[in-house]
Amino acid sequence: MEKDKIFISGKTIFGLSIGVLIYLSFLFLNSNTFKLDYVIIGVLQEILTIPIIIGQLILLIFAYLNFRKDNYSLRSYGFLSLIVLIITNVFIWGSFILK
Repeated sequence: MEKDKIFISGKTIFGLSIGVLIYLSFLFLNSNTFKLDYVIIGVLQEILTIPIIIGQLILLIFAYLNFRKDNYSLRSYGFLSLIVLIITNVFIWGSFILK
């Protein structure tokens, strides 16, 4: 098996990182602005939040590996994914520290 073989393409990682960003944005907006109190929304939030937070850490590793595979090109999907995931990780883990 090759050392630099990555099973997830850069476009897939980028799409998943945007999905994580959208989910966490809706979660933030619902808790601060919308304040929707439907049972189904609460259940989905409880089921999905922890796996998505753990998944974004795993995606961050894959994005870095993809960025490295592309020889640290700033025009690659790996770099864009890395930026999105670093920003979301800083906000998520920063909110745990500040609260």
